[in-house]
Formats: sequence, C-alpha cells, structure tokens
Amino acid sequence: MGHACRGRAHARGAGTQPGNGRPFHRRADPVRGREDGPAARPQGVRTLCRALRRGELPDRPRHRRQQQPLLRTVARARERARVRAVQILLPLLLLLAGCSGRSPAPPERPAELPELDQVQALLQQARPPPGVQFVIREHDEEALDWLLPRIRWYVFQLHQRWPELHVAILAHGEEIAGLAPPRASPAILRQARALVLQQGVDFHVCGAQAHDMGLAEADFPAFIDVVPYGPSLIRDYNDLGYALIDMELTW
Repeated sequence: MGHACRGRAHARGAGTQPGNGRPFHRRADPVRGREDGPAARPQGVRTLCRALRRGELPDRPRHRRQQQPLLRTVARARERARVRAVQILLPLLLLLAGCSGRSPAPPERPAELPELDQVQALLQQARPPPGVQFVIREHDEEALDWLLPRIRWYVFQLHQRWPELHVAILAHGEEIAGLAPPRASPAILRQARALVLQQGVDFHVCGAQAHDMGLAEADFPAFIDVVPYGPSLIRDYNDLGYALIDMELTW
C-alpha cells in the first residue's frame, strides 16, 4: 500500500523530501508567479522593471492579489531611488545657487563716484564692519537712475574684499517713485533687481514716505522691503555697528 501511494504521488508530479522519502507537492510562488522548485527560474526586480518599461508584465500571476507583493517592492525601490537622487542633487543645487548669488563680472564703473573716499576708507580697515548701509533721500523721482549704478559698483568693491559682508539700502525720499509702477523706470527696476538678486543686498523703502506719495506696499516689486519708518531703520542699523554711507544729495 505504501509503495502504491508513493507511486500515485510521483504520477501527480510531486517530489520527494530528501532524507525521509515523504512526498511533497510543488506550490505556486505568489511573487514569482510560477511553481517553486529546482527548475523554477526566478524573476528579479530589474527584469520586471525592464518589462514594465516595455509595457508588459513577464510571467504575470493569474490573480491580482499575487501581483501586489512584487509591485510594492518595485514601488519602494523607485521611491528610494528618488530620495537618493534628491539627497545627491540638492546640495549641488544649493552650492550652485550660492556661487551664482553674486555676479562675478564687475558692473560698469560710473563716471562720478562722490562717495568713493568713504568706501575706500572701509576697504582699508583690517576687519570688516558688521555691515554697510547706503542711505538715499532725494527730491528727484528719477534720482535712482544715477544713484543705483554707483551703489552697485561700491557693493562690488566691498564684496571683493569681504564676500560675506551684509549691505543694505534705504530709500526714503521722492526717488522711491521710480520703484513703483506705473512711474517705475525699467532701467531702475533692472538695477534694483540686480542689487538684490545678484549681489545679495537688502533694499528697503520707507513706508511713511510712500504713504505721503500715495503709494502702498503692494505697489512695489516683491524684492523691495517696505519698512514702516525709514529713520528708525537707520538707527537700528547704527546700533548694530553698521557703517553708514549717505549718498550725496543732488540739487
């Protein structure tokens, strides 16, 4: 009887466990989608990914439930690859952003530089000041046309000496009209944007002066910082030890 049972087991395609001679049956592997045994050829994640890119699923199991373990494995592998790519690329992007934060090319030197002596006195110091503030108060709405090129050149010289030196600009005269549309000049906006985005300068505008001229905070570009009262900001920078360069008043 025992020999007959083993014969029927072999006839059904079952194998024999080594050592005890007991029969065992082949079972379908839900991950590989084929019978488990010596002749089974496993399908790896890479093979599946290549097949998915071709629009097919090799050795697809009959039931959707059997596909889920392998698909979850592929999804986790892809997620790990995305996270790893972000971890590698993000520091590089930040490094490139830091390198491009200040323009390496010097701006054009203006013909007149009335404040040059003050800037050179700062450059001759052994240590940098905590920061530098340029203060503008003009009675001409177009004054920034000739003031901003001078400030850009001064800032470039200061950053050549001390790359991390913080520089701020405060405009609290009628010249602020040149920064607010519709009276804004495209040339002035380009100069101001270059100071902020390329040279890392904080550009402040006096909100009280803007209110007196009928301008609101929303009238200025996003890169312009509108402060409540300009003279208070000047005192705050002075308390921090910032060097003050008062741009020459034009009459």
